[in-house]
Amino acid sequence: MAHTTFRMTVLALIGLGIWVGNARADKAQLEERLKQDLQFQVENVTIVQALEQIGQKGGVKIELSPGAVWKLPEGQDTRVSVTLEGRLSESLEKMLNNFFLRYAVGSEALTVYPRPELKHIIGRPTADELKLLRNIYSNKMVGSSSPGATEASEQFVQFTLKGLAGEPVAVMPPEEKQTIGRVLVKMTAKSSPSSGGAHDPNSNRGAPLTLALLLEGVERSGTPEKAWYIQGPEFPRQVSEIRIVRREEFWQAHLDQIMDVSFSNETGESVIGTLAAWGDLTVQFPGGEIPAGLAQKITLEVQNTKLFDVLERAASVLGIYQTFNVSTGIVELRSLPPRPTRAAKETAPPAPTEAPSGGGYVGKISIPMDGGRYFIEFMLRESDLTDELRQLRQQRIRQILEDLSKTVPAEKK
Repeated sequence: MAHTTFRMTVLALIGLGIWVGNARADKAQLEERLKQDLQFQVENVTIVQALEQIGQKGGVKIELSPGAVWKLPEGQDTRVSVTLEGRLSESLEKMLNNFFLRYAVGSEALTVYPRPELKHIIGRPTADELKLLRNIYSNKMVGSSSPGATEASEQFVQFTLKGLAGEPVAVMPPEEKQTIGRVLVKMTAKSSPSSGGAHDPNSNRGAPLTLALLLEGVERSGTPEKAWYIQGPEFPRQVSEIRIVRREEFWQAHLDQIMDVSFSNETGESVIGTLAAWGDLTVQFPGGEIPAGLAQKITLEVQNTKLFDVLERAASVLGIYQTFNVSTGIVELRSLPPRPTRAAKETAPPAPTEAPSGGGYVGKISIPMDGGRYFIEFMLRESDLTDELRQLRQQRIRQILEDLSKTVPAEKK
């Protein structure tokens, strides 16, 4: 997995909104401006500059969301050459489609977001990965498998994959090519004019077969359900890979992406929302209750750390509880239960003497970074230890106390 660095101050709304009285009127005005015909051309400028100039020309404000910035090959510095001619809405949509981005009309501006297809690229995509993804969704199959065929040969599957992908690709794990072959025969049979697939809700009759449709068929082909993502070449003469994995592995791969992040005095809403967008995760609030901790402002700098661990650390600082559903890519946020009051503590039964207190820090983990120039440090409470380590610590404390009790009389003599 590529190591991606990102440094930016952002505001990501994940459930809270501020509405003004004339919001609908402003949105209607923006939608009307998108209908105007516009001619525009720029060469080799950053996407931020291009959107700013397009906005000035069309009288609209266009902003990149944190998720959109994360899914651009060079972030805000991604360079583009743009030629627009015709209705602004259609031209802008065509331009953004090249990066699998879309825009949404707000009350004051157009905001650019990633399209769902980008979840099939984990982390920040390369230009080669974006090109492959475009081919997967746009290249159409010409012809079909032999009539009456019950299976496709490995050579035919590889030939089909190469044709639809527009380049040689490897399927990982290799045995999934057999699954692709079975789905390929089934789908091409359904698309045959002589087949009875018109009454099949999953039939692709009339729709040209693309590699994206083929892979969607593979996702639904068995239990447990699967998911796919692409990995571009990391070394010379290496081919791109299509990795087909269980859904749990798919979302775990998103959580395992390594990153450097820096947030300075940002609200928890902004931090959690941005991190979730980078992982293509969906944020939900069980019961509709938004944790109060999201309104807090924090400063968080983390290097060379998994996204999962960054989210955990941010949630811990904000005092909120989060759970991950690695089958669906959903993050649920809850407020931590209130700490017991002093009166409640006094009426509570006394804890066993050997029970872990979990109150104070008992250790520290220091991870050297950049050759030891700085460290990432995590403080440990006793409740963070495993039962085995906790018992070992207590035994060691007793041993130290016993040793001290034996040495004190000798010192007095």
